[in-house]
Parts: sequence; C-alpha cells; structure tokens
Amino acid sequence: YRSADKDVVDFGEEGSSSRVLPLRREPRSGYGVSGPVEYSGELKTIPCDENVKSGGQGVTEIVHPLGGQPGLVILNYDMADIPDRITITHNGRVVATTGGLVSGRGSLKWYYYPQPGEPSYCTVKISAPQGGTIWQYELGCPAPLGPDSYYYLEE
Repeated sequence: YRSADKDVVDFGEEGSSSRVLPLRREPRSGYGVSGPVEYSGELKTIPCDENVKSGGQGVTEIVHPLGGQPGLVILNYDMADIPDRITITHNGRVVATTGGLVSGRGSLKWYYYPQPGEPSYCTVKISAPQGGTIWQYELGCPAPLGPDSYYYLEE
C-alpha cells in the first residue's frame, strides 16, 4: 500500500522498515500486463508467474512479491532484436543479471531463500537504451527443489 504521510510503498506489516521501498518520481510510459499503461512514477508491482510486456526505451523497474517459501526463481525473457539489459535485485544485492545488453530469448535463475526481517520481493530492472526496442519476460514464482531436481546455479 502507499502510505499517505510518506513517499514509500510497504509490502510488509505496518511499520516494517525492511519491506519499504521509496517511490520513483520520474514519469515513465510503456506496456503493462494487459496493454499500454502510463506509469505514475510509482514502482509497478506485478505478481510472479505473469507475463510482463515491453516498457519501451528507458529504464523500467517492476517489483515482484515472492512470498515466504524458498525456491528456484526463473526469469524467462525475450528481448527481440534490439538488445536490452536485465538486472534482478533482492535485499539490496544483484542476484541475477544478463551482464550486459542482450537480444533474443534466454533465462536467468537464482535461488530465493527468505530470511526473517528480509524483503519478500525482488525488483526486475530493464535497461533499454535504444529506441524501437520491445521486450517481455515472465518471472516464475519460487519453485521448491526436490530430490530429483538438477539445477546448477552459477555464481
């Protein structure tokens, strides 16, 4: 929710400072899950397992609540022909990135292991420096790893 007396978005319980994000003030425009949207300057929040469509040229940041269960988080992306960069952060640190501008399809993976007092969300930042760019991605909800799961997480 947005606090009336503060410029923050709080994803936790009332007064939980570890789950508070500052609102962004720069205007942005682009496409949301259901079509074109005009960003109001606030961070946009979209649940995991939903497709996020192009915000076009510029920087787009989207918050994805992840819940309290640990698991493997996979972001599948399609950056089409014009290259863009993806950076995923959690609890103030980069947990996955394309490492630079990329085009085409790919995926990023990281293991989400929530701890008491830490945020239960991640932020996906798309940096799209060139005009005419289109992109889309889907950030999966954390999936528990079973005894038959063979995922190799890269550092």
